[in-house]
Amino acid sequence: YTGLDAELREAIRTNQIEVHYQPKVELKSGRCRGVEALLRWTLPDHGEIPPPVVVRVAEGNGLIGALTEWVLNTTLRHQSEWKQAGIMLDVAVNLSTITLGDAELPGLISHALGTWQAEPSSLTLEITENATINDIDYSLAIMSQLKKLGVKLSVDDFGTGYSSLSYVKRFPLDELKIDKLFVQHMRDNKSDQRIVRSVIDLAHTFDLSVVAEGVEDEATLKELKRMGCDLAQGFAITPAIPSAALFEWVKRHK
Repeated sequence: YTGLDAELREAIRTNQIEVHYQPKVELKSGRCRGVEALLRWTLPDHGEIPPPVVVRVAEGNGLIGALTEWVLNTTLRHQSEWKQAGIMLDVAVNLSTITLGDAELPGLISHALGTWQAEPSSLTLEITENATINDIDYSLAIMSQLKKLGVKLSVDDFGTGYSSLSYVKRFPLDELKIDKLFVQHMRDNKSDQRIVRSVIDLAHTFDLSVVAEGVEDEATLKELKRMGCDLAQGFAITPAIPSAALFEWVKRHK
């Protein structure tokens, strides 16, 4: 995937990237409460470029700010379209490590919320556990500014980093997402099962919501529900789908 810099710049400029959405379903009620926005970029010569590669290219050539702004505005525009059609869904957008360190991030998010007249509390920003390791105090300052805007903060891939307990204590979080590595094998791996249960208990001790990622079968869904997990996403519910298809999916699953 070398030499994609010019293609990515052009793709952002001309809207050649797409955002698909993976529903997050509340386990108690079975209702879809929100969606996670996921990048999709396909090139004629390369096929679909994996999202981590897109982010790596963007970070490597100074395009990550433009990419983040594009995804944020596209997602909030779609959310506004769903709202006009009577479907209220929270949206979650992933932030890269570099983006979290950008002093202009709170201003960018405030501007996007204003542009689409979005309710701040309907936007969740997902960060990885390791994104803050380099400068914890600076990350904390940026996250505090984001919280003042009224948005929610979530830790993606929780449990795979080095600082899980202190993380929950120090940062102004709303949600933990259990990494799919633990979720996918929890039914036949006692250690994974214990980790999943521990994260659920930890989240609830700190009044946080907890989301299980990568749920691939009904039996795992039932087990997560029994454990008291709040929300789940994964192939057992639906893969990520385009905005128009999501609209139809939500109407069918109301």
